[in-house]
Amino acid sequence: MFDYQNIKNTLVPRSDFKYWFQRASATTWTVIGKGLQSGEGDVASYVDKIFGIIDSNTRMVHSSDAVLGSFDIDLIIDEIVGDFAMFAEHRPEYYFGAHIPIEASDVTANIHAHDVLFAGAMLVRAGHDDCILQIEKVLKWLHSTDFYIMPSSTIYHDSFPGGNLFHILSVANRMYDLLQTTAFSMVNTCDAIITALTHDWCKIYMYEQYSRNVKNEITKKWEEVPAFRHRDKSTLPVDIALLLALGHGAASVELARRYVRLTPQQMAAIRWHMGRWNTCDSEFNDLQFCNTNEPMCHLLQFADQLAIVNY
Repeated sequence: MFDYQNIKNTLVPRSDFKYWFQRASATTWTVIGKGLQSGEGDVASYVDKIFGIIDSNTRMVHSSDAVLGSFDIDLIIDEIVGDFAMFAEHRPEYYFGAHIPIEASDVTANIHAHDVLFAGAMLVRAGHDDCILQIEKVLKWLHSTDFYIMPSSTIYHDSFPGGNLFHILSVANRMYDLLQTTAFSMVNTCDAIITALTHDWCKIYMYEQYSRNVKNEITKKWEEVPAFRHRDKSTLPVDIALLLALGHGAASVELARRYVRLTPQQMAAIRWHMGRWNTCDSEFNDLQFCNTNEPMCHLLQFADQLAIVNY
């Protein structure tokens, strides 16, 4: 089980793998032999070699004799299948690149899904394990906040405990769909998913839970039920209150860039992810410039809107 508090002890180091895997589709992976010898004597070099495709459901390896060359076919296939089993069990990258199962009612499972996906995206982008301490830092900070338990709104979409977490994961899943289209095919998948996972960090500390009375339509009696409302900023530490007062997209950008390296494209997408809904007239030209010139801006806006529809 992935443990955000001690990633180093819950995953197998990349250096322990003879073969590495890159997602090719929802159920298949490209098999890469790491640092294999090419050539002989003084001209020998060590290069990565693509061996074929492995199916994550059947664990069947598909390759050709030309690719395998002089290698012992049975031995190499056994090694690939063994490394892939270890990869699927002990590396969060296994969960990156395809829809991740989520349920609105299962907050615990969604927390695990989020942490695995975040770690997987960061590790895929880095291409090495040197970012593990940074991943631990980000996740420990998130777990020290109300990020995982607060709603995404008070009365509109996903207005239930854990609703913001569910919404963020829904946006990531919608992004995978949109990335298959021609318009967004050039967007880097790692950058897009990290953007999805951080775009609503502005909602950390935004809401508070309280109880309100609602009349039961069956019993006709008033009952106390949990509800959420916007938190009074004056009750927060000044630095947090001022940060939230930057505005929806700008606050998320500032929070995210404190913990994650963001490209200008990611910052623009997060800043303008509300589109025209949260843009004053004097800012419209800036929004339009970003939408016209950077596909990740519309990608996040579209995924954000698709994540709250009933189809």
